[in-house]
Amino acid sequence: MSSGNRVTGPWPLVGRRRELDLFREALTQGGRHAFLVHGPAGVGKTRLAEECLTEAERAGLATVRTVATALAASIPLGALAHLLSAGDGLREPVAAFPAATPAGGGGAPALFAEARRAVAARAGNGRLVLFVDDLPLLDPLSLLLLGQLMDAGLLFLVATVRDGEPVPDAMHGLWAGDRGVRADLGPLDREHVDELLQSLFDAPVGVAACSELWTATQGNVLYLRELVLGALNDGTLTTVGGVWQFERPPRPGRRLLDLISARISGVDRPGRDVLERLALCQPLGIEESRPAGVTEGAHLETLERLEESGLVRVRAAGRRHELALGHPLHAQVLREELPVLRGRKLLLEQTERVEARGARRVGDPLRIAQWRLDATGTADPALLLRAARLARYAHDHARIERLARGVLADRDDAEAGLLLGEALLSRGAVREAEEVLERAAGLPAEDGVRLAVVLARGSNLFWGLLRPDLAFAVVGDARSHLPREHHAELAALAAMILTFTDRPQEALEVLKGIPRGPAGLPTPLRSLGEAAALAVAGRTAEALELTAVPEPAGAPATGGAVQAGPSAPVPVGWDGAFDFLHPSTRLMNRAIVLHESGRLTEASAVMRAALSAAVDDEVPHALSTFAWYLGRCVLLEGRPRTAARWARDAVSVSRARGFEAPLKLGLGCLAAALGHLGDAAGARAAVEEMDTLHLPVDAQGLVPLARAWAAVAEGDPLRARTGLAEAAEAVRARGQLTVSAALWHDVARLGDAAAAAGPLADLARQCDSDLVAARAAHARAATAHDPSGLAAAAERFAELGALLLAAEAAAEACEAMRAVGDQRAAGAWAARSAELAARCEGAATPGLRVSTGVVPLTSREREICLLAMRGLSSKDIAERLTLSVRTVNNHLQNAYGKLGVGGRTELAGALENRGGPGPSSPA
Repeated sequence: MSSGNRVTGPWPLVGRRRELDLFREALTQGGRHAFLVHGPAGVGKTRLAEECLTEAERAGLATVRTVATALAASIPLGALAHLLSAGDGLREPVAAFPAATPAGGGGAPALFAEARRAVAARAGNGRLVLFVDDLPLLDPLSLLLLGQLMDAGLLFLVATVRDGEPVPDAMHGLWAGDRGVRADLGPLDREHVDELLQSLFDAPVGVAACSELWTATQGNVLYLRELVLGALNDGTLTTVGGVWQFERPPRPGRRLLDLISARISGVDRPGRDVLERLALCQPLGIEESRPAGVTEGAHLETLERLEESGLVRVRAAGRRHELALGHPLHAQVLREELPVLRGRKLLLEQTERVEARGARRVGDPLRIAQWRLDATGTADPALLLRAARLARYAHDHARIERLARGVLADRDDAEAGLLLGEALLSRGAVREAEEVLERAAGLPAEDGVRLAVVLARGSNLFWGLLRPDLAFAVVGDARSHLPREHHAELAALAAMILTFTDRPQEALEVLKGIPRGPAGLPTPLRSLGEAAALAVAGRTAEALELTAVPEPAGAPATGGAVQAGPSAPVPVGWDGAFDFLHPSTRLMNRAIVLHESGRLTEASAVMRAALSAAVDDEVPHALSTFAWYLGRCVLLEGRPRTAARWARDAVSVSRARGFEAPLKLGLGCLAAALGHLGDAAGARAAVEEMDTLHLPVDAQGLVPLARAWAAVAEGDPLRARTGLAEAAEAVRARGQLTVSAALWHDVARLGDAAAAAGPLADLARQCDSDLVAARAAHARAATAHDPSGLAAAAERFAELGALLLAAEAAAEACEAMRAVGDQRAAGAWAARSAELAARCEGAATPGLRVSTGVVPLTSREREICLLAMRGLSSKDIAERLTLSVRTVNNHLQNAYGKLGVGGRTELAGALENRGGPGPSSPA
């Protein structure tokens, strides 16, 4: 897929609204003469200044640009020669003036007069806006001249100044008199990097790819551009399932490496020594980074210079300060330029230094093991095992894998096999994980390790290999050889599998009579199974309470590097056997409960946090699962385009990694989202691919929901309603009451509220979910054509965050009020429906296609008109809806009269004007 012209051309300006507002304000105020953009290299100072020039041109002002350089500074007025040229009205070129004329000499007044005339000629009736890139490099005469032109009100200066470079003395008067505005520009934040990337490509950029680029560049736009262009050129960045993803982590190209290398090349030898140590071993304490033979005072002076230049940053870590390189890419350049033997020497020096001090900090074993492996390729197995435990608490799966493999290369060890298996599971290598865990299960170990092996293996068999039967077999076998005190944890695993195979009542039965952990606190694994089971069973208050209870504290870190500190507890043994569950899994659990209870906006926010955590810690299986579930959450909020984006992300990652279950569910979510947008072709394609994956996974009715909304987009609501009603009864029989309510409510939304009202009323009596209650109230009001009831339903849906459901209910309220002759109220509710629908990203559902005329179409009339618009004959419509041809024709004639049209050919335009797009409108 082509990347489009926007990637190679100028990039759009993103995340700089505040700075542009400052510029516009300064430009329109007569007392302001300058706008200076400060910031480190690569953050987009020049790009912002160029946008300022464009804004000035839009305001009708003349603009000029110049670049200050050291070479131009060697010639007085060298950078301004094109501004002050004979072609601009000067009697002779500026170069004819004495080059060495002192500022106060006799030639200065003449120079100023000529420059003033030239600038005035360019400016016309306003001020000339001059952009100077790298202002500190201007020569003194140019600076003096610009100051005089600004004082005369002829010139407005836009200039860039790199951090660490002083503002020229000639410009200090701007700030003293409040005549200049300064904007300090930093790197883009994560959200703006994502926004920028999405604006560049002709297809979505995956959340993982965005995260990798953010991590690599930290929002430096220059580095971001070079990485993207390099990845496109070498084929690393490609489309998978219509989403841009990296085949391997992005690596800087030669041009970017040269840029960074040039910046580092000016550092002296003591500074270079510090940078090299940090590139290999960061973060380091201040004293740890001091080379042997260097005094403390000299070392601190070196660090101050490095910090001022932005090459090193200092951060507080407990009671000490730690050093790290100013940018992640600097480490890569330094490592590539470092000779192998010097790198080995530095690593061993740092190892010996930490060991000599007793390796007292919690993260020291991890650092020592890593450094020894990097230096020599081997280390003491006991040290590697201890380090792997520490990395496990940080969810650093790549490091766990390397350390555990180091142990297993020396000896068979059940704990090392467990750690490696968990890491492989988290990284998506599920088949190798099963091989490793099966082998670990046969090795001697303490009971805590044996239990943890069973739990990891059972989870992998279920989530990774989609073999719940084998997972149950592993649990059953473990009950026969593990002590009874561990049986509760095995029950929790079994309950989790039952819950997520759509058997919530069985899961709750398994957990009956088993305490919820010490002091009433739930274990993470039990909470994962029990809370979701309670939620879909309609016991949402219990589920909310269960997921809101803080879980037992584990290690000091939940992601990223281990945060070592003298007071931090050292994790020992396997008392918390479930800590391998990533924190994102617990967030997902909470989001499920919030979603089923009706707290929709909160559910989406928590699910987004879960997805971000999985991306940050590189847990691809979780990423693919969380992406489609986030899509489902935002779809219920009424944001189908956003839902389609997340669904495509799930599909893309699943295809790239070979994850079949998330692929099927991602396709289901995509079909449902596209169906809500009226994209019949897209929804049908997603359903057809979904149905080729013969997997026993449904995930709370998503599969029948997908098929139904594809049928809706194709203009066949009867088929959609039939499938939804059958699925609703099936999931209700399995105890998934809130899921049944969702499916029945879609039956009501698609024109048969009478069929759905009874089941929904019954489900509302059995559930404590606010969302189920709102669904039931809406179906009841729709069945009775109750204007006030429909209005109340619309507002209740809006309060819960279900904006599309609210818009549809408001449209029905409008029709019901017209039917009873209350035209004023009908108009108000039509406006309310339009307001809500405008926030629903172009949704084109049948519930929004209502008549806006005085006499409304009935649901049946509207349904028949939509089928007629698709070209179906009256006979075809009659067969599809199980009606007589005469009845179909009567409904059509009634509709023609209400719409004021003469026949079928005019239906599309009339319905478009009266109720929104037809069923096959593109997304």
